Amino acid sequence: MLESNNEAIELHNKLIEQTKIELEFNNVLALITRYCLTSQGKELILNANFVDNTVLNKELEQVQEMFNMLTTDESLPLARIEDVCDLIHRAKIDGAVLEIKEIQYIVAMVRISREIKAFIAPRKIKYPLLAEEISMMYDDKTLAKKLDATVDENGDIRDNATPKLAKIRAELREKNSRLHSRMTKLVREFAEADLVNDDFYTIKDGRFVLSIKSAHKRRLPGIIHGSSQTGSTVYLEPNAIVDLNNELSLLHSAEAREIYTILQALTRQVANNSAALLELYDALSHIDSLFAKTQYAINNGGIKPIITDTRTLELKSAFHPLLVNKLGKQNVVPLTISFSENKRGHLISGPNAGGKTIAMKTVGLSVMMAQKGIFPLGEVITPNINVYSSIGDGQSVEQNLSTFSAQLTRIKNILDVATNNCLLLIDEICSGTDPREGAALATGILDTFIELKLFFVVTTHQSSLKIYALNICNNKRITAAIEKGKNILKRNK
Repeated sequence: MLESNNEAIELHNKLIEQTKIELEFNNVLALITRYCLTSQGKELILNANFVDNTVLNKELEQVQEMFNMLTTDESLPLARIEDVCDLIHRAKIDGAVLEIKEIQYIVAMVRISREIKAFIAPRKIKYPLLAEEISMMYDDKTLAKKLDATVDENGDIRDNATPKLAKIRAELREKNSRLHSRMTKLVREFAEADLVNDDFYTIKDGRFVLSIKSAHKRRLPGIIHGSSQTGSTVYLEPNAIVDLNNELSLLHSAEAREIYTILQALTRQVANNSAALLELYDALSHIDSLFAKTQYAINNGGIKPIITDTRTLELKSAFHPLLVNKLGKQNVVPLTISFSENKRGHLISGPNAGGKTIAMKTVGLSVMMAQKGIFPLGEVITPNINVYSSIGDGQSVEQNLSTFSAQLTRIKNILDVATNNCLLLIDEICSGTDPREGAALATGILDTFIELKLFFVVTTHQSSLKIYALNICNNKRITAAIEKGKNILKRNK
């Protein structure tokens, strides 16, 4: 027995992770997260843990609303959003200045949020839960207006971001125009004299230069700014344009200083609104996670599960998600199975490669998908239960465990933390040892499952276990018939 609650929690978490590995649940999640447009949206799907049924049902309802929207309405104006959390936190550091590209990420996030709000607002009656989610999103019109007025759609600082920048850029355009005209004239003159290798000018280290033949480099007055790899060309800045180049260089420096000042101001505004912007990113990430779940459901035939508070677990025409992804739905056989208070376990037998393990995994995966707020590929009714498994070899050289011993250890650990609110998946129970001893031990384990009122699916090849299962069923039928007869007699009296 476990000595403390902390030990129980630690063992439970370990068993859940082992179950995810054995069922390949993370591979299923990977199929869904590929639709994500934010890194945090992906994390929300991977780490979702809806312990409260009210929260889980709300998540499923939001996915259903998104499903209805994407299949019957226009597409949600959601686009890729960069992870801005680190940028926002960095903006709060004294003296920090975000780069233009980093500011653009925040600008893009604010724009996308406003587009989504504008899209859903007139549809709030059709999608009330999504409208509620969107209504709580941060929307500071002053900040949004300032960002829009400063940074354009391409992530560049607008000319009119400040009057000073507008003046500098006007002068830059005028100086550039004069330089282009002067250089075009010089190229034409030197080309006629066969002094240049190319009939065009270029820019070297921010200076306008001509490509002069090395043999003529001393014939022309000017400043040499390097040569080609072959040495056949030198890049010459003619004396006639040195002053213009200098003026242009000074203007570029002035532009850089003004942009830095603008970025300082924007960084301060981001810092002042940091908490709200982080909440906005969280909200958009959740919308993104809903979008990804919905896209997966649309593309694969997912159906909204029913989360019940009763002891009922049903799958109807449920498909194994990884097989569907690999083979296509038309090539996969669906599974229908049910559990209730009076039918808590299933013993599955059949030949190798007959689909026993796949059937069992389909049950586990469908339940786990529903618990993550994901639509399983079939009709599913399930309580919010823990799923534990013992599937595969499990042997360990390091721990000196055979396959048989490893399975017994796993089952023992599961029973240490299991309540009647769980589903056990045991593959080839008590195999790998003497068949008679293994069968005897397996019947004892199954009796324990029944006594503890656990839901379970167990696979086996052992004939004695099949007989055991039939006897259990027959005994229950006989007991039920006796009870029915007693009730009839009572009524007749």
